[in-house]
Amino acid sequence: LGAPVVIEGSVVAIFSVEQERVNAFSRKDIDRLSAFASVAGLSIQNSRLYEAGRKRIRELEGLQATLTDISGELDQDQLLQKIVSRAINLLDASVAELGLYDRSSNTLQIVVSMNFDHDTVGRRIQMGEGLMGSVALSRQAKAVQYYADWAVSRDGVVVTDSHAGLAVPMLAGNDLVGVLGVGGLPPS
Repeated sequence: LGAPVVIEGSVVAIFSVEQERVNAFSRKDIDRLSAFASVAGLSIQNSRLYEAGRKRIRELEGLQATLTDISGELDQDQLLQKIVSRAINLLDASVAELGLYDRSSNTLQIVVSMNFDHDTVGRRIQMGEGLMGSVALSRQAKAVQYYADWAVSRDGVVVTDSHAGLAVPMLAGNDLVGVLGVGGLPPS
């Protein structure tokens, strides 16, 4: 005897009951197992919604703590370090870097780099180069699920040190201030 557990039209599990004797289950048993499967489906859905709500609350609390922390910081170097550190924690990322836009050279200059196996501070990124340069040029956030497959070369070298990347422009009105990028390192 079996009954599907259905959530939003999709079967997510099957309840199966077996008995060695022939004709062991009646129509009443089928109805009971079906009702149980329906209740189980609702319970699973409620649990997922509850967890999604809790996750969203944690994210919002993290954003609030970040805003509180950085709004009182006056030293730019400390502020930028805090922004990058908070982004890593908020997004559960492995690495991050922040590049400020240099209008005179029309490039991004990395001013904060965290958790890379090499220091990238001071490196310049051309507009349109790599993920961060692409975001700087378009002024649109961009996520890349596997950077090595997408990567445009940076300084003549294709960067392959992160699986996924996310970069967002930092804007003051319509003016580009910089780009914040986070990523996840591949497993060792």
